Amino acid sequence: MKKLFIIFSLFFSVAQAQQNCNNNVLTPAEFNSKYAQLAKQQGDRYKLDFCTELMRNKCLTSMQVKQFAMLFNNENSRLQFAGEAFLHTVDAQNYYEVYDAFKNFSTAFKLHDIIYGTSIPAPPKVVVIPEPPHLIFPLCDNYKGPKGCGLPLADNDFELISKGIGNQPNDMLRAQAALNLIKANCISMAQLMRLCMGLEMESNRLAFLKEAFAKVYDQGNYSYAAEVFSHIPYKNDWMDYAENKLTPTLPPVVVCTVTPAEFDQIKSSINKESVSSVRITITKQILSAKKCFTCVQVKEIVNLMSFESGKVEIAKYAYDFTIDKENYYTVADAFSFSSSKEDLMKFIKGKN
Repeated sequence: MKKLFIIFSLFFSVAQAQQNCNNNVLTPAEFNSKYAQLAKQQGDRYKLDFCTELMRNKCLTSMQVKQFAMLFNNENSRLQFAGEAFLHTVDAQNYYEVYDAFKNFSTAFKLHDIIYGTSIPAPPKVVVIPEPPHLIFPLCDNYKGPKGCGLPLADNDFELISKGIGNQPNDMLRAQAALNLIKANCISMAQLMRLCMGLEMESNRLAFLKEAFAKVYDQGNYSYAAEVFSHIPYKNDWMDYAENKLTPTLPPVVVCTVTPAEFDQIKSSINKESVSSVRITITKQILSAKKCFTCVQVKEIVNLMSFESGKVEIAKYAYDFTIDKENYYTVADAFSFSSSKEDLMKFIKGKN
């Protein structure tokens, strides 16, 4: 008789709690936000107050209770929160999951006694949130990394627009419906992950992530999406794909050189000019056009000038078109006068 009374009272208590919840369950997006806020609370007392205020208006899943509970520092505070949260839980039949939040078995047993000592049973079956418990969604507030599109959909709008996608009968149709949504909207990485979890096969999830990645706002949060896979090869494939997509493609390095054949032709062209001023003008044109001379080549060109003043002029002009400027002091060997060498050294010093 006593056992029947306990069972009846348990059912009555949870039925009442279920009615109080009114299906007002904390959504994944809301949970992510509240989880981040709770983690910032200083001390367990503030965390308890935060959770109490939250549960006045919202109900939780057992897994959300577990994840909240693990943010408490003290076992007793964790126990107090878990005991209070039971009456605000929509899937109390899964409440055994919360036991894993405790470090000591004795505390888990205390929670068991609290729950069943207050006559709280398993409630009727409710709709379970599809995301697996280990999945942590990134926040894109104040995001500064690489972006694939403008601002993403607000979470409320996303929930409304994506509601019918899960009703599609197979992965192919669900993926196509999700891609149609993405083509018309910018989404966040968290929203992409939720769409992805609607696909049953991991190979389909991988293909979907890759195809949708270009329209994701916070692309730099790609590592979070690896958690939609349970198999390491799929995780690695996704990480490699995203990293390669976000790695900038550098232009090929062009080696700047003047080949021996080209240099012989350059010297021949300079030597053809007999007038000193014209020779200087032609030399400057060649230097600025090629821009890839070594100090050895510059020294030879300087030696082609007829007068010392012309040599100094060309030596200074050629500096900007030389690829090994650290050796430019060797060009001074082309001068006949020490004053010219000193003049060039001062010029080089002023350039550095």
